[in-house]
Amino acid sequence: MRVIELHKSVTESNDRDAEVLRQELKEKGIFLINIMSSAGSGKTTFLAKTIEMLEDRSKVAVLECDIDSDVDARTIARETGVRSIQLHTGGMCHLTAAMTRQGLEGLTEDELDLAVLENVGNLVCPAEFDTGAEINVNILSVPEGDDKPLKYPLMYQVCNVVIINKIDTMSVFDFDLERAKENIRMRNTDAKIFPISAKTGEGLDELMDELEKYAGEGPHFFPDDMITDQPERQICAELVREKLLRCIDKEIPHGTAVEVTRFTERENGIIDLEVTIYCEKESHKGIIIGKKGAMLKKIGELAREDIEEFMGTKVYLQTWVKVKENWRDSMASLRNFGFTDQ
Repeated sequence: MRVIELHKSVTESNDRDAEVLRQELKEKGIFLINIMSSAGSGKTTFLAKTIEMLEDRSKVAVLECDIDSDVDARTIARETGVRSIQLHTGGMCHLTAAMTRQGLEGLTEDELDLAVLENVGNLVCPAEFDTGAEINVNILSVPEGDDKPLKYPLMYQVCNVVIINKIDTMSVFDFDLERAKENIRMRNTDAKIFPISAKTGEGLDELMDELEKYAGEGPHFFPDDMITDQPERQICAELVREKLLRCIDKEIPHGTAVEVTRFTERENGIIDLEVTIYCEKESHKGIIIGKKGAMLKKIGELAREDIEEFMGTKVYLQTWVKVKENWRDSMASLRNFGFTDQ
């Protein structure tokens, strides 16, 4: 009889996928946090508060994971205004690295440097599967009791940070904070522990400082006075595309490209810039232009402000929209739009 170690095989394969994803995110400058906890621990409230504190410092997006619901994603999007994608696991009680990759592919990487993954609400399965996150965070709420780390050892062994939430309710529940810390350290001596109240904001400043330490700075590849290795034309195109994606959001897929067709500087320093936005369908062209050109005008005005700040001079910007079907399948188009060097 042949015995197959199925669970070991599945987790080993996932571990390899997770390590590849983690390295890719690091190279792209995207910091991924995996938050795990029991249902009802206050994850969504904590996320909303955290995003509010970080929105001026980071470009944040949220991946909400659940077996079959989009309540949390809608809540985060409504309360914070950040991009929030709902991942359904199809009945599985955990999230894999492959699922995480799928979710991240739904986000625009140039609009993102911090992604927060809210994992499925339980303390068993999520701890067994590496998602590719840079750090794992567990939220233990006061009403759950101070003995949770003793009952679910693996969860606390894999977490870098443990948040003890709802400390504003300790007077109501039989919860010993010091005993909870001791139980956590029994499972993981290296875990950083932060008692907080997502409701009142107590303890959140210290937690944010710690998370920023994990994000850190990447390797120093370029001189201090060099802000980009891209030509000015390409930067201008990307600034237009950024405003396009922000304004259109979910109305069209991200099958758009931007090309600078004219870039000239006058003797007085003013720059004349003509830009063409390419999309794949005629219907998308109508959405980008908007009613009486209102959407295209808005995109142009927002982009011009950023381009003027970047160039340090006044810019006259003209924008056009053209349909180029299946341009993403053309290597020549990808090369022309700056998506590849091949």
